[in-house]
Amino acid sequence: MDFTELESHIENTVSEKRMRHCKATASVAVGLAGRFKRYHITEEDARIVGLWHDIAREWGDEALYHFCVEHDITMEVEEQECPMLLHGAVASVLLRQRCADVPQYYIDAIRWHTLGSTSMGPLGAMLFIADYLEPYRTHIDDPNKVRILSLSSLEQMCLDIISMTEDYFARRKACPLATSTLNLKQYLKVGGTF
Repeated sequence: MDFTELESHIENTVSEKRMRHCKATASVAVGLAGRFKRYHITEEDARIVGLWHDIAREWGDEALYHFCVEHDITMEVEEQECPMLLHGAVASVLLRQRCADVPQYYIDAIRWHTLGSTSMGPLGAMLFIADYLEPYRTHIDDPNKVRILSLSSLEQMCLDIISMTEDYFARRKACPLATSTLNLKQYLKVGGTF
């Protein structure tokens, strides 16, 4: 996979603001890959999924939904109700179309970076965490970012992020957590690992 060509394609596809977010997400993911070497996730793995994960984020709801229907992508109920959540599913298919030999763990990571899933694997956990904590995110303050990143495992970080998301939704009287997120929460609470 030609990393330079891939990055150039992303820069030509998304807005400058989205690209800044993708680069920041990639940077945090690279840091996690370097810290948690036991998972054998390379910095290149982390950089690629971090850059690519939001390639379809600026598509409209209708385009995301129709792409998923046309490509027989299984959608969670919550994704059908809020098609913006489908951008990870669409991005994973777009990457497979662009690079036929892309590893499945890239696809799983990108597919589940928004909601989280028990099948997202360690690279998916790194992307899930990095997407939530990258420096330009304003929904979480810096002390909480530092605190989460100081936790000793990807599992603890993911649980903390899910808990913060749940609290945020409750305060805003928003929808409950998605089914795949709740399943991940339960899996991690009983000692599940990536």
